Amino acid sequence: MRWTKIPAEWQKLYQSRFNVTLLHDYYSGNCFRAKVFRHIVYMHSYLDATKELKYDYYAFSLSLLACALHQKLISFENMIDIFFELERRILGSKDKYKMCIITADEVPMKETDSFLKPCFIGSKSQIYHLLNTDELRFISVIHNQSTDYILNNIEFPFHSQSCPLCSNPSPQTKLKISNRSCSSNIYNLKAEGLDNVINDLNQIFTDMIEFSAKLKHYEYIFEAASRFQLISLLKDKFPGIEDKICFDILDSDSV
Repeated sequence: MRWTKIPAEWQKLYQSRFNVTLLHDYYSGNCFRAKVFRHIVYMHSYLDATKELKYDYYAFSLSLLACALHQKLISFENMIDIFFELERRILGSKDKYKMCIITADEVPMKETDSFLKPCFIGSKSQIYHLLNTDELRFISVIHNQSTDYILNNIEFPFHSQSCPLCSNPSPQTKLKISNRSCSSNIYNLKAEGLDNVINDLNQIFTDMIEFSAKLKHYEYIFEAASRFQLISLLKDKFPGIEDKICFDILDSDSV
């Protein structure tokens, strides 16, 4: 991470709003705030370092906001306001959640299993979110289908209808988009341009994970994350893609 690329005014504003330095949170913080801004800072540094390479960027979730910040579509002050909004609505929820990974060639769950909120539907696996209070109900349903699954606790049920932003959405006025033009090579995972998707804060964090078929035509794809979930899901969505495309993981502490 190139710390010299982080604007001094960001650091002053951060310390003023949070009473802690951005540098401290980046290297030592472990709270929700630190995780959010660690990824924002890392992505800003990376985008700045690679801006001359003419890459196509397919950003996801919080990275969409990091790209918008780098493109000056939103200000760092607005990013802090957005964080407070997310913190209030997401951490304010008293619900607890689980993530279920089901490994099957076909989607085994029925439409009547409405307590399961799909996050990703692939060729060999599906990911759902559910409330802790629905765990026994889920186990009863899945055992009747003799299907393999993994059930884990999760802190934030992003990218499904379980996300608290679905039942308690953020007002769109919280996003203050500038009139600047955006780089034409930044998209979401569905290949929609950044300036077309950045206007809806709720959608950024509640949309299911879906991949554009355009991703199958690249020679090289890398992910700026310490965990390669998205590349694993991309391989699941498009079986055999690893035989045509080289993948790599960049070192980051993303949320």
